[in-house]
Amino acid sequence: LIHPDGIPVQFENMNNGIVQDCKLVMNKNSIYYVKEKIPVLNLNILKQARRQLEAANLVGYKVEWLISDQKAVEQMRQLFNENNLDIIVTFYPE
Repeated sequence: LIHPDGIPVQFENMNNGIVQDCKLVMNKNSIYYVKEKIPVLNLNILKQARRQLEAANLVGYKVEWLISDQKAVEQMRQLFNENNLDIIVTFYPE
């Protein structure tokens, strides 16, 4: 999708009006264990999520993150909720 600033935003899939981005958690130090990191390290994740939402909302789509680790799913749901980001977070095992 194209972001309002004209720069493309990448997703892996689209399903029934939902654009999906996959996140593979490879080890116990994953950046997606956001509650175990200092808050400043989450800024890049939040920036990416906001860009995706802005691009998707421009054309009426929802955003879903498919994450391969249940612990990361729970932490990402909480982070998005705390930051008022309407992103669906789903456990999608590898």
